[in-house]
Amino acid sequence: MPNAERRTRNAGMSYDVRRTACRGILRIACSLLLLATPAFAQSFTFGLYGRSGYLTPTLEGTLPVGDFSLGLRTQWAAIGLSAESAVELGPMGRIGYGLRGSLGIAGWAVEGFARGALGPVGLDATLGYASVRRQNLWVGDYGEANLSGLNVRLFGRYRLSGRETLGLTVGYANPFLYGEASYATRADTTWTLGLGYRGGPYGLVGWRGELDPGLLDFTVRAGFYNRLEAVLSTEELKTRLTVSYPWAASLGVEGGSWRADAGYGVDTGIFGWLRYTLEFGEENDAEH
Repeated sequence: MPNAERRTRNAGMSYDVRRTACRGILRIACSLLLLATPAFAQSFTFGLYGRSGYLTPTLEGTLPVGDFSLGLRTQWAAIGLSAESAVELGPMGRIGYGLRGSLGIAGWAVEGFARGALGPVGLDATLGYASVRRQNLWVGDYGEANLSGLNVRLFGRYRLSGRETLGLTVGYANPFLYGEASYATRADTTWTLGLGYRGGPYGLVGWRGELDPGLLDFTVRAGFYNRLEAVLSTEELKTRLTVSYPWAASLGVEGGSWRADAGYGVDTGIFGWLRYTLEFGEENDAEH
């Protein structure tokens, strides 16, 4: 009994510590961003997210500090902070890198990333760990991103010519290993063919091209892993549709400063998210 009582007491103390730390960091971060707006901040995005039994406002902001861009994203009982920068390599390319951390009453997460291009080679690498499912710390991490534990992803792209590109993705998302290889060829339109493994083998077919009234990017994966992704971009709107099996789906529409997302997932049920973005970047670039 004493051991059980001690474990219960320690768990309660850990919860109180996370709650106090989360509130303190949130107050400081929000105060700094509000003081910096609109003199220095690049953007603010205000949102409202809801699903069955849960409703929360969301706030995202970016603030340039020297060579770094600092980011803030918050929801009820959780806050995330990030810092990212880049190394310019002249005609060879550019490498961006950064670190993101999240803390909430439910738990914590940390993630490092690097992405960029060197000549014909493109790279995108991510290494992270979360003590709880990530949507407990940020509502935008739904679907395949809503995982706990270790997450490793490495994507590479090699441009064979102006019209041909090879792609390779390998990764680990607790508790699965996965990989995918693809070949893309571009003429008037772009076709992509590939093979992958995620719990079993699957095939990939993608198409990208002009389709009245805009540009359509369409990808289907079928086999042991089944997923359809489509993005239609016009001058006024960008519409995203994702459908996967086991059944989950999301639809997003973005136009001007507004963005709306709705969908269904096994973990979330039916959800909706409405966001509005205030941009300050152009004015600040002119002033500084």
